[in-house]
Amino acid sequence: MKTITLALISFCLLFILSGCENTKKSNERLPSDITKKSVKNKASKIQELTIYQSADWSIINNGITGKCITPYLVEHKISIDCTPCRKLRLVYTFHINGSGQLLKMEKDDKVMECNLNKEQIKELENLIETYLKKQIMPLSLHNTIFKAGIGFTLKC
Repeated sequence: MKTITLALISFCLLFILSGCENTKKSNERLPSDITKKSVKNKASKIQELTIYQSADWSIINNGITGKCITPYLVEHKISIDCTPCRKLRLVYTFHINGSGQLLKMEKDDKVMECNLNKEQIKELENLIETYLKKQIMPLSLHNTIFKAGIGFTLKC
């Protein structure tokens, strides 16, 4: 019960924070709804996430933040605050197979207001990809291709 409550709160926070982005890319983001619609994109179908899939992705994103992003920033003495690191948002198209394994991830967008150089950004992206390839995705995400964000945006 506690996990479900935490997942729902995390999803709501992600939804609220993502609304703060005023970039053209964020306005083009696909809406989350209960139906499983598909949109053609480069000869592959990108599925819109259902509410359940979005909640599952929110838990995965929290894991990435807690086990990859935050430790990496701490290791490099970069605090998550409104000045040194206010926004670290990577958007990918994920390809998940029927066993729940990540087949590939293609970077679609990057919004970075964090004191990381190009080499550190590449290291962090590789760390995230390695972490995700070791995970088995929740059942709701099996056999899907979807676009989702990783990271955080602080409201300062």
